[in-house]
Amino acid sequence: MSHDNTLFHFGTDVDTYPLDQPIVLHSGIAVFTGDCDKLGESGDEITFLKSLPEIEVWYGAINPKVYPFLAIADEVMTSPPTARRVLELLRASCFESVHITSLDEVNIPYPGYNPRTKNDEIHSDSQKQCLFAHDEKDHVELEDNKNDPEWRRLDEKSRGCHTSLRAAVQDNHLYYVQIHTKPEKLEGFETESREYVIVFAVGVSLTSGNLIGMVSCQLCHDLCD
Repeated sequence: MSHDNTLFHFGTDVDTYPLDQPIVLHSGIAVFTGDCDKLGESGDEITFLKSLPEIEVWYGAINPKVYPFLAIADEVMTSPPTARRVLELLRASCFESVHITSLDEVNIPYPGYNPRTKNDEIHSDSQKQCLFAHDEKDHVELEDNKNDPEWRRLDEKSRGCHTSLRAAVQDNHLYYVQIHTKPEKLEGFETESREYVIVFAVGVSLTSGNLIGMVSCQLCHDLCD
């Protein structure tokens, strides 16, 4: 698969890509290159993922498109796995956090806002993720947008996508993951910086036991750094 087909390569600098395999768009679904040949066994899953509404990242500095995502598990999962296993399936060998006590848990609380530290995230708190509109809005967000019909339409669409995804996974359990790109020297900065995060919301499919969800990216600015 050529570099040009890679969904997230952050310009031309592939050295900053944080996962062990490229993610590509295959029949409208974001998948790892190593899973492309296995998609024929996941027909019902692909149909469901394609049925999810098209949305954009709800919170953060930019609003990139969010893509339906599928990772094929080597062994069928019948219940939510540990965070460590999820990161293995996401090929996230560079995951770094000094704020998560243990990855060998299923339910991990939001680790908090910890800028300028090793602060990759995996947690289960739906109110502390950036992909989807939150069910409970803060006062500022409501006051700024409550009279905007287009905002209300997009809010309902985003929350509906989130609800549909939760209903399709084991125990309605989603993992919200943010993985930083590798550090690079940016113009105007004396030290190396990390500019983007790849953002996932994933859970174990009720249909097949694979990992399904949504994926996109976001700037670190005002999100985690």
